[in-house]
Amino acid sequence: MITDSFHGTIFSIIFEKPFISFINSRRGNTRFISLKEVFKINDRIIMPNLNIYILRDKIELLKKKFQIDKKAFDTMKNRSIIFNFINLNKMFNQKTILVTGGLGYIGSHTVVELYNEEYLKANNINCNFNVVILDDCSTCSEKVLPILEGMVKHKIHFYKVSLNDKNSLEQPFKNHNIDTVIHFAGKKSVNESIEKPLFYYENNFIGTFNLIEMCLKYKVNNFIFSSSCTVYGNREDRPKEDEKYLFPINPYGKSKLFIEYMLKDVARINKDFKVVLLRYCNPVSCHSSGLIGEDPFLNPTNLFPVIQNLIRGKVQELVIFGNDYPTKDGTCIRDYIHVTDIAQGHIIVLNLFEKENEKLFSDNCVIYNMGTNKGYSVKEIIDAYEKSNEIKLNYRYGNRRKGDATIALPDCSKIYNELGWIPKISLEQMCKDSYNFIQKHPKGLYSE
Repeated sequence: MITDSFHGTIFSIIFEKPFISFINSRRGNTRFISLKEVFKINDRIIMPNLNIYILRDKIELLKKKFQIDKKAFDTMKNRSIIFNFINLNKMFNQKTILVTGGLGYIGSHTVVELYNEEYLKANNINCNFNVVILDDCSTCSEKVLPILEGMVKHKIHFYKVSLNDKNSLEQPFKNHNIDTVIHFAGKKSVNESIEKPLFYYENNFIGTFNLIEMCLKYKVNNFIFSSSCTVYGNREDRPKEDEKYLFPINPYGKSKLFIEYMLKDVARINKDFKVVLLRYCNPVSCHSSGLIGEDPFLNPTNLFPVIQNLIRGKVQELVIFGNDYPTKDGTCIRDYIHVTDIAQGHIIVLNLFEKENEKLFSDNCVIYNMGTNKGYSVKEIIDAYEKSNEIKLNYRYGNRRKGDATIALPDCSKIYNELGWIPKISLEQMCKDSYNFIQKHPKGLYSE
């Protein structure tokens, strides 16, 4: 008997009887599927749940790929043995990524980049990704799913599941051999978190607790967490990833930091469980195609969504909170980064789980700030938006908003130096892509 196991899973072809046997050592169960029945479906057997590809009447191809010796091959043709050898995940170097919140703003853009073959090739990522999306659609829409499938030209597995529903949450782990979790799911409104702190702790912290439990149960050992620079509070220095800079000032930021602590503790005592924490600055704009973008359910307070609502006529004016800050034009400065740059950063980060990068982890955890490392003032953004799109925005100056820092500009040099990831999309293009999305969805993507 020849065996090939990969990530705890053994796939078998039984030639004595016309069945394929899938034996999953993680879960201790076996599934049998008739070869004859499967062959009727298509010349190429495609079983995405198990990421299996078998070519009908292509035994010679399998022989070549797996370098099967002549004696074993002749025995196969005689259909007289059970031959354990096929995991075409390995043949096609395919990995399954579970993206929680995958229909949301950053999650949907990351799904697109996971299938971006040009970007993968340019960055020497020799892997094909099979994406599974989990989302409860409480702040997004299922309408995004067929749009994503059209963009990436792949069928995407989708589970409409809340992280707080443990029984349903287990289904994608049972049905797929997941390699990595990219965790975006969670509530993200600062103002709402102040009004409903328990709601945020339940959804963000408890939901992630349940997700980690499933990862440990099913031996999913690679975890990327979508955190936020709100864990630094309103610091006006250039916070690095060090503990001394942490000081969140609202329940949203605190929920992100509590999750970080939980993940670090779990990684510290589980030698195979590796965690990457990504603290974003201000993701803005939309995919260059205009097909997907940010379409918030709640009344937004972030600059780009407010501009979108202004152009769509949902609000009559844009208020700039304060023009007497000690900056060149009197308005606050922030680090704005195109959402596609953020999404592509996740692709680069996936390389961290390769063995040669283990030295970058400390207690199985590594943390990166993600931004452009340069700031733009609110007035600079408005001016650039008007100039790039040849439009005029109706805005006025108001009083300072309580809690706003003059400058919020984290130090993002660590990820540049260690991984070579550098954002490439200009402010002008951010503004153009945002406006393109509005033109393609004048009523909003979710309202169509």
